[in-house]
Amino acid sequence: MLKNLYILSEGSWGIKSSEIFADLFYSLSLFAFFLFFFFQNVNILWLPTLIFFILGIIVYFVYQNLEQPIYPLKLFSNLLISILVSPVMFFSPSLVVPSVLLGCISFYLLKKKFGIQIPIFVWILLFFYTFDFLLLWIGFNGRVQGDANFTMTFLPTLESSGIPFGFPWTLVKETGSLGFSALESLGIFVLVGVSWFSFRKFLLIFYFLCWNLLFFLWFYGMGSVFFPWGVAFASIAFFLHLAPGRNFYGSFYGTLLSFLLCLPISFLVGKIGISPLMNVIIFFSLEALVLRVFLGK
Repeated sequence: MLKNLYILSEGSWGIKSSEIFADLFYSLSLFAFFLFFFFQNVNILWLPTLIFFILGIIVYFVYQNLEQPIYPLKLFSNLLISILVSPVMFFSPSLVVPSVLLGCISFYLLKKKFGIQIPIFVWILLFFYTFDFLLLWIGFNGRVQGDANFTMTFLPTLESSGIPFGFPWTLVKETGSLGFSALESLGIFVLVGVSWFSFRKFLLIFYFLCWNLLFFLWFYGMGSVFFPWGVAFASIAFFLHLAPGRNFYGSFYGTLLSFLLCLPISFLVGKIGISPLMNVIIFFSLEALVLRVFLGK
């Protein structure tokens, strides 16, 4: 990374942080992988993608009018992350519309009223799971019916090769379920590599190990330890950890405290048997609260 790049603005030279370029690189790589997955699954993804970005454009201009401007790359990458991380079965309009709208509204209200900034993709994921549970509870199945397509035929061989990478969706796919998401495929390891190259911070090694520990405890709470799957989910979480708009470089101790608080919670979440992605939702919520209380961010 180039440091302290000088950018010519309208009136003078100004110093811009290299993180701007890292954010751009991150978002472009995310978009490239999204297109790769999208064109393999146009039949499932075209409608939710259209809804996501129409609502995203509306939210962007509403934020502008409310004098709460949002970093464009932050909103764009959060919407892409929400699509790629969410289980494919959630891509029904009956789940997408309320989840995106309420997610963006919750982000705005909590930030404005209390100064707590939980990433937008966390809110969207939380509302996806909430509405899915409520619909199933009242006897209405709002999930997508169908199947997603993956053309990576070498994956079964790679899975049995002893390489410590796991692809959770391969097992789920055999059952005919749509419980997997795009980032549970090989692409997550490509994107994590891009993230390391983009940021190149030694601190990221520590964060990556912390995420692996959290998911190790999640699987241990279940009564079994799947090391490859733990690495896969930790990789997903680590990639989300680097999302644009998050000031985690200046909040090392706040983030560390969040990891420590999440350790016993992770074990209990595994014990209950709910989705491992709940680890992500809980962690980012704890981190936002800790940063607000101890650092005032």
